[in-house]
Amino acid sequence: MTIDSHHALKGIGLGTMMMGWRLDEKESEKVIALAHENNVLFIDTSVSYARGYCHQIIGKSIHNLNLMNRFFIATKVGGISNDNDTSEKIGYSRSNIIRQCELSLSQLNIECIDLLQLHNPSSVHGYDEILDAIILLKAQGKIKDYGICNYGVKETDKLLTYAADNNLPLPITNQFEYNLLNASHQESMFNFLEKKNIRSLTWGPLASGLLTDWYVNNIELKPNGRIQIGREKESKYKLLNTKSTQKVLRKVSDICQKYNMSAQILSLLWLMRKKPNNQILVGPSSIDQFIQITREISNQKHEKIEFNSIDFEAN
Repeated sequence: MTIDSHHALKGIGLGTMMMGWRLDEKESEKVIALAHENNVLFIDTSVSYARGYCHQIIGKSIHNLNLMNRFFIATKVGGISNDNDTSEKIGYSRSNIIRQCELSLSQLNIECIDLLQLHNPSSVHGYDEILDAIILLKAQGKIKDYGICNYGVKETDKLLTYAADNNLPLPITNQFEYNLLNASHQESMFNFLEKKNIRSLTWGPLASGLLTDWYVNNIELKPNGRIQIGREKESKYKLLNTKSTQKVLRKVSDICQKYNMSAQILSLLWLMRKKPNNQILVGPSSIDQFIQITREISNQKHEKIEFNSIDFEAN
């Protein structure tokens, strides 16, 4: 079975940044099995996640589970693939894009990557060099399409203009952060992508855990939580202490109590209602979290929830 982008790039997708970090091999394999059982077709990963170990876990899991060709596999290049990488092995030179793509194929133990994404915008290498690598990899059958990640509207427009003017391939997706705490800032991106017929993939639906029960109920850093031990501690702590964030968290708390549901489920339902054609990447930190998400998302009735009051706070 071949998974096409039309069917895969919608609803809930599986983010894998925690695999090889907070999820070990057995836990990761269980999450991948649960994803398949719940018709989650899209797996997003990166050559940088756990410095390739995440790739290896995914590849081993889909083979152990006999689920080859049952997922749409998206990965990213351009970041650090190994802590010992020298400067020429990082970034978007033609040779490094090709090298990291081939490394990803080997680690994932697959023949073709469905979506190869440029992990972050960079001005070091020209679009001609980047797209030359993409054209070669497509011609060799090593990738089907390419996308971009964390590009702003201006950066995306520059790439699209260059590609169109030079009859070069266009990205089919842009992946960026989107959640209740930054919703108003991303409307221009959604509007732009819709006009350009580019699909959106969004990460961070729970804002690294800020939109979970602990933070909604306590509005303070969780001891030994993901934010406390992660690289985003400073930025998320700053976000947590803004008036707008605390206002949203209090509103989420009120609605969760009214409908007896968790903050993470309410946050995901809000995203699904707000942008029904968007691909929401959920990166679980535990098996239990993913079980709860897949079970409760399918059981909730969106129309019963008073989303309008959250819309007001979020925007």
